[in-house]
Amino acid sequence: MRQTDSWHSKTKVALTALFAASALLLGVAGLHRATASSMQDCKWNSIIKCGEPTADEFITQVRANDDKQGHHDLQAVYSDFGLVPSDYSKFVTDAQPGMAKQDGTVVVDGKVVATDAWSIGRQHFSYATPIDINGHTYYKANDTRVLLENLPVMVMFNSKGEMQFAVMNACGNPIKAHNVVPKFSCDLLNMSPVEGKLNTFAFSTKATATNNAKLVKVVYNFGDGTSATETDLSTQVEHTYQVGTCTGENNTCTAEATVFVSVPGNQTVTTTSAECQATISLTVPPAPKPPAQPTVVTTAAPTPPPSLPSTGATGVIGLFAGVSIVSALGYRFVLRRHLNRDI
Repeated sequence: MRQTDSWHSKTKVALTALFAASALLLGVAGLHRATASSMQDCKWNSIIKCGEPTADEFITQVRANDDKQGHHDLQAVYSDFGLVPSDYSKFVTDAQPGMAKQDGTVVVDGKVVATDAWSIGRQHFSYATPIDINGHTYYKANDTRVLLENLPVMVMFNSKGEMQFAVMNACGNPIKAHNVVPKFSCDLLNMSPVEGKLNTFAFSTKATATNNAKLVKVVYNFGDGTSATETDLSTQVEHTYQVGTCTGENNTCTAEATVFVSVPGNQTVTTTSAECQATISLTVPPAPKPPAQPTVVTTAAPTPPPSLPSTGATGVIGLFAGVSIVSALGYRFVLRRHLNRDI
């Protein structure tokens, strides 16, 4: 009987220890075996008791600054983790669902957006490190030590696609991590004249997108008031310039490529660079020659034949009289000179 009582006593102690350990574990990590829709951590380690399922409900609780356990420190805690009051409305509209995983990564839309994640709680466990926020002590622990399984999180990204703020739905505990920083650049605008086509050029673009960034399209601004869009950056786009449409000196235009890139947070950003600009010099064709004027041939008026002297009777008499007079005058002149010599 005593042996049986002893066995029952040992069993009771073991079960009590097991339940205590389970309760302690749930207090740290929440009800990890529950489904995502009903997962809640209502223990004292939670920053918000039982957490909040949606971004709207979460922000409502943050605005109230009440963790439902007597603490009024939510705004200070979340500001320290990157959620300031001016971003509350943005969080409601832009927060993305994701998972905080046991390996310390944060995943959104199948992409790792952060690594080496850690969080804080209100209770001190042996593996946690004290951390001060606005004069209050909290306890920091890596997710690899805390999470027994992957937990849903809400993630807000900044304008460059980096994780700005993340919080666990089940408990309201915020997360910090090494962010995966999207990298993207417009590297080169290729431009070459098209043979046989006056003032026609072919354009293509080289660009880089890594770390969760993805190339979407390129927009060519040709510098003459027109543009073109291409989703394949390596595809050549031809453009013909018209003389007089470029505003630069000596008929020059500045063409520019702008690359559109998708980044986490359902965002699209743009990038360009000096290497993605090119100066286009237009060839001014020679002015056309004026049309040849028809040759005008001027015909001279016919020259009238010379007039012949009249041969009528009157003409003969007049001619004879004239000759007689001239002869008489000549005789008198000669006679007078002869007489004067004799005297």
